[in-house]
Amino acid sequence: NYADFPEIKTIKVPFRIFSNPAGASIFLDQLPPIELGTTKALPENSLILQLSIQETLLLTAKLPGFESVAFYIDRNSPHEILIPFNKEPHWTFQTQGNITTPITECYGMLYFTASDGILYALNGNNGRLLWKKPLGAIGACVLAPLVVQNFLILGTLSGELLCLNREDGKILARHNIGTPQVLSYIATEQGLIVIQNDRILRYPLWKNPSDEPTVLRSNSEKYSCNPNSLGDIFVFGAGDTLHFFLKKISPLLKQSDLSMELSWELLGWKPLALVLISIV
Repeated sequence: NYADFPEIKTIKVPFRIFSNPAGASIFLDQLPPIELGTTKALPENSLILQLSIQETLLLTAKLPGFESVAFYIDRNSPHEILIPFNKEPHWTFQTQGNITTPITECYGMLYFTASDGILYALNGNNGRLLWKKPLGAIGACVLAPLVVQNFLILGTLSGELLCLNREDGKILARHNIGTPQVLSYIATEQGLIVIQNDRILRYPLWKNPSDEPTVLRSNSEKYSCNPNSLGDIFVFGAGDTLHFFLKKISPLLKQSDLSMELSWELLGWKPLALVLISIV
C-alpha cells in the first residue's frame, strides 16, 4: 500500500487500464497532452502504465463515438482501473433494411451495405450520410467493402465485382465473375486478386478498372477458404490442400494430406527453410 509510505517520491508504479468498450486512447492532462497508450480487448494484452504517483495525476480516456472520460490516479488508486463509457450511442443512422456486411472504416468514412440493396457511405464522426448507391437486385453482399487508395471494391452474392470511387460512389467498372463473392480479396500493387471457383484471377483495377482479368492459376478443385498474404507468400486453400505461391504467383510448394501426418511436395522451388508444424 503506497499510501503508507509517503517518503516514496520517485518510484514508478504499474497500473493496468481497461475500458468498456476497449480501444480508448489514454492521455495525460498537461500542455500539450501526452498520449500514453490504448486499451486492449483482452485482459492479457491490457494497457500497463508505469506512473510516478508523488502527486495526483489527471488523465483523460477518449474513444470515437463516446464522450471523453476524465479520471485521476494517486497513491490510493487501485492498480487495476476500469473506465466505463456512456452506453448511449453518439449518433444513429437508420437504413431501410438489415445491415448485411461488416462496416469498413477509412479516413473517417464508414462503408457498408444493407438488405435494402443500397451501399452507404457515412461520416464516422457524426453519422451524416455522404452518399448512397442503390445496387438493386445485385446488391446482396456478405463481404465487407474493401478500400484501396481512392477505390471502393464490393463483391456481391450475384457474382458481380464492383469498383467505385470511394468519395462519391460512382461506379468505375463492373465485372461479372459468375460465382457468389464470399471469399475475401487480396489487394496488390498490380491489382486485385479474386478467386473464381478453381481459378485465381487478377483484375488491374488500379490501372484500368474496366480491363479484363489475368488468369494467374487454375486448379483441379475449387478454392474453398479465404486466401491470405504472409510476407512474400500467398496462401490458398483447396479441399485438403494448402497452396503456397510467391507474390508473382509462381508455385513454391504444396502442403497435402492435412491429417495427423504432414507431407510436403516441392513444386520446382527450393524453400529457404522447411518448418514442420505439428497439429494436435
